[in-house]
Amino acid sequence: MVQAVEKTSRTELRRSVVLMARIVDREGRCIGRSDVAAVAYAVYQVDHRQPSERTAVAGHVAARLAVADVLFDDLQLDGGWLADGCGYNFRHTIGLLLPCCEDQRGRQHYEVQYELVTRFGEATRICFEIRV
Repeated sequence: MVQAVEKTSRTELRRSVVLMARIVDREGRCIGRSDVAAVAYAVYQVDHRQPSERTAVAGHVAARLAVADVLFDDLQLDGGWLADGCGYNFRHTIGLLLPCCEDQRGRQHYEVQYELVTRFGEATRICFEIRV
């Protein structure tokens, strides 16, 4: 979901992208803040012609997040969650500079990877694909 758009120049737009998910454990129970010790993320621009080619986006590499800022103990329902009537427990807003040229629309692909480390030291990776 694109939250806000701000034109920064003739060639770039600053966009805020909101990413939401319901994260569960192996038994299907929603995880909460006390289950997670650390959260970090990275954003990569993906070459749409060669999807295996990725370039890290400056300012969004191994970026640490406060667990309380992105994870909820209870499922949340608001206007942005459209997947089902149950809700989400993970939400993060990322600001990206994107090209605003007409010929580039639909060609910009990004991959956002989150790594959640549980209080037991187990790491879980969550990925989102963004096409602009």
